[in-house]
Amino acid sequence: METTTTRRAGLQRYTFDHKTLASANSLPHLVFDWTRDNPSSWAGGTIDFDYQKGRIMMNGSWYSSFGVRTQEYEANRYKGFSCIDLLHGSQTIAKAGLWAGDRFGQDTKLIGQTHANLSQNFIGSDPIQSGALVSFANAA
Repeated sequence: METTTTRRAGLQRYTFDHKTLASANSLPHLVFDWTRDNPSSWAGGTIDFDYQKGRIMMNGSWYSSFGVRTQEYEANRYKGFSCIDLLHGSQTIAKAGLWAGDRFGQDTKLIGQTHANLSQNFIGSDPIQSGALVSFANAA
């Protein structure tokens, strides 16, 4: 993995070893975690995955991971936005979808799902963790 940053963006490039993938009989996979910062910090947001463009757009609100926290809806929250472009050159997506899970063992992978909207769980338990999964047709 190679990374660099600009003033307002981060760039990442992933390189997959052809021999390792061939010996494992596997496709290259990436997992994007959308909701998790620290326990109970997630406050809601949306995720959209456009498979044809290879673009994942995520946004959300999180409570502070440190310091004083109140239960006021807008207090002590920050908002984050992410746009991930996966396709360039000869890349093609083999499979993609959204995933969700929680600390009680729920584990869901929704292949083909393109949108999710999660809100804060006010009942007191940890919210569901969620994100996007993608596997590429080749390691190029």
